[in-house]
Amino acid sequence: MRIGLLIYGDINTISGGYLYDRKLVEFLRQNGDEVSIISIKKTSYFKALISNSIPAELKQLKLDVLIQDELVHPSFWRINYQLKKLLECPIVSLVHLFSSAMPVSPFKRIFFRFIEKRYLKSIDALILNSKETFYQAGLILQGKVPPNIIALPCGNNFTEIEETKIVSSSDGLKILFVGNISLQKGLHVLIKAMYKLNNKNISLSVIGREDLEPRYIETIKKYIKINGFENQINFLGVLREEALKEKYLEHDIFILPSMNEAYGIVFLEAMQFSLPIIGCNVGGAKEIIEEKINGYLIDPDDSIRLAELINAMNSDRELLRQMSESARQKYLQHPTWNESISKIRLFLQKIVEA
Repeated sequence: MRIGLLIYGDINTISGGYLYDRKLVEFLRQNGDEVSIISIKKTSYFKALISNSIPAELKQLKLDVLIQDELVHPSFWRINYQLKKLLECPIVSLVHLFSSAMPVSPFKRIFFRFIEKRYLKSIDALILNSKETFYQAGLILQGKVPPNIIALPCGNNFTEIEETKIVSSSDGLKILFVGNISLQKGLHVLIKAMYKLNNKNISLSVIGREDLEPRYIETIKKYIKINGFENQINFLGVLREEALKEKYLEHDIFILPSMNEAYGIVFLEAMQFSLPIIGCNVGGAKEIIEEKINGYLIDPDDSIRLAELINAMNSDRELLRQMSESARQKYLQHPTWNESISKIRLFLQKIVEA
């Protein structure tokens, strides 16, 4: 198949959504498909809404199907009908996270939902990354969802480990946070929980970009310094591949109190290394974290409950060991990237043939 993938920005950007896009391109090319990546510059949401020009690179392509990362919807909600006539091929939207599903004001949610509804009506099919995303598509389209497939993101992003880690009863508790540092990811909730615990045997490693919201990270570091627990928290910046794998292996639990995760690839990554998870009861996290089995779900911003759960897991190492084993089993039962993306390829073939 001749496939186009339309995205904002650089496909090598560090995020779960772009990782999904890269895995998709890699698999399709390995299976003989010709994949063209069309990258357009991201601008402000409202500036993109008034765009009505088709990128020159798209005009030159001969495609069997065009995949649009749903993030580009503000640039194409008005021109997709025109684009389909030009390309003479179906358009499939790959949805990681709807803007209307993010934690925004009621007015913004209504506005985003209006735009996304118009956009979704302009495409021919959907690739969805979770049951939660399918549910959100149903809300936007009032149940009239076009042909679609749910293809789960996966956690097999590292070489496999030979055996699971044994939790030590003598060591302090080592917590790991992996995510681009922004208000949405909820690092401040975890920092507040650490302060409430006031336990020097509990440490936290933070991995992720610090340049996205400078004021936010500055406020967090100032809070840590004022309250005198700098020695318990280590900011490691961006780590990749083997360096990141080593950190997963060194830690006991994984916490990401994000206000909304489209699915949560990092949860699955952590589970490969037998780390129990604490996340929030919103978005796709509910599909991965099984309460009291491989982790816990909390309300967003509930640092009190988070502190209680950390304390419980630190105090009861048998509980931590059982959850570690369950987390590893959850990872082993989850589809691999090849399994998920092979479903997408079959789906695309059916769309093209139709």
